[in-house]
Amino acid sequence: MATVATVAALVATSSVAAIASPGADDPERAAERESQFWTEVIEPGAADRREQVADAVRALRLTNPDLGPVTTGLHQLVEAAPDDADGWGYLAIVAERRRQWAVCGRAYQRLVALDPTWRPHALLESITRGKPLLTRDPLVSQAACWSRAGEFASARVAIEAAIDRGESGAEVWLVAGQVALAQGRLDDAITALNRTRSGVGAWLLAIAYDRAGRDAEVDAIAANELDDTRPPWVASDATPFAIAADADYGAGVAALHRGRFDRAVVYFRRYLATAGADARWRRRADEHARAAAAAPIAASVALGGSDGDLELRAAVTRTVGEATAPLASCMASIPTGLAELTITLIGPPARLIELKPSPFAPRSKRRPPPASPAPPPPRPPRPSPFDGGLSPPRFAPTQAGVSANFTIAPGPGTDDDVRQQALTCLERAGAALRLPAPAPGAWLTVRVAVRAR
Repeated sequence: MATVATVAALVATSSVAAIASPGADDPERAAERESQFWTEVIEPGAADRREQVADAVRALRLTNPDLGPVTTGLHQLVEAAPDDADGWGYLAIVAERRRQWAVCGRAYQRLVALDPTWRPHALLESITRGKPLLTRDPLVSQAACWSRAGEFASARVAIEAAIDRGESGAEVWLVAGQVALAQGRLDDAITALNRTRSGVGAWLLAIAYDRAGRDAEVDAIAANELDDTRPPWVASDATPFAIAADADYGAGVAALHRGRFDRAVVYFRRYLATAGADARWRRRADEHARAAAAAPIAASVALGGSDGDLELRAAVTRTVGEATAPLASCMASIPTGLAELTITLIGPPARLIELKPSPFAPRSKRRPPPASPAPPPPRPPRPSPFDGGLSPPRFAPTQAGVSANFTIAPGPGTDDDVRQQALTCLERAGAALRLPAPAPGAWLTVRVAVRAR
């Protein structure tokens, strides 16, 4: 007991001395120092933990922070104080930002056990980007993290707990739909996603309908809400898919139902390459790829320009179709990429129209018309490059330009040299095509989607 009394006396003496030290004439600063002193006595390490949380808040307010040291500090904080809700909350947010999904799921799970209503108030005061994710229920965030980590059973428990607790916002049903779709519970996914079918929810709903064999519903969504050339997740750090390969599956569904068959083939190939041998929807994806590959060659050729001659356009399409094999061979080493070959054709110069002298000009200024030159001897007709009854082109075309680029980049791991070799091969093959010429003074642009066969 004497020892305890001695320590208490020393603590009191130290407190009085701190208050009476130089600069203690400010009552507010003195009270703050005394409060910090007693907090440290009662709860050792509390000041350091508050500083670690403050470091996390400062870092998260930045656009591209280095979150490595912050993560280390927060791990140390929760190890030293396992009941610190702020420590677990900010550790979860940092882990989510760094895509450490398992860490994120465990941190949110512990946070919910400590304080199910916790929100990052220090961040919400200043941050604007990503605020909806910061304000959502920690149970919903926990489910989202578990689903990204592939722990779908844990994710289902968390999201169903959030629904049972009365959460009913769009984010809740989106995560519920993600989890149900990943588990193959198509009816549950459709029910949830129909409550939040705008934006990324529409893509998830289209996949669920497709896998359930409800093609009419997919057609209705794809026609109005899906564009495989501009999927919303490309411009965002977040992906709406619990299974990453479903991004290609969804883009393939959208392309197939909008008649972009070459794009659909490539997207489904990408899905099959990344989904794994045990993916439950491989057979469905393979069926889609085969159906899209059977589309006629005309679906791969887009024509534009000032020459609207239907006979000419049919001839160009046919000539390109006959060159399918050499063009496709250029892409043989890149089956998960789609290229576009562009050829611009310019017809011969238009015949100049001779202007007659004005009848109102004075007679003295009129000049006799120039003598017409003798017509050139007729050229022998060229053999027709077509088997049908189309007449041969009257003029040799002028190719103003031949270029190739990727419209769907090859999958990761494709060497840059391989990509460049494919494009160079396409440009050479395109320059070698003997295409009929547009009419005099007209031009035609030929765009060909090229993929490996």
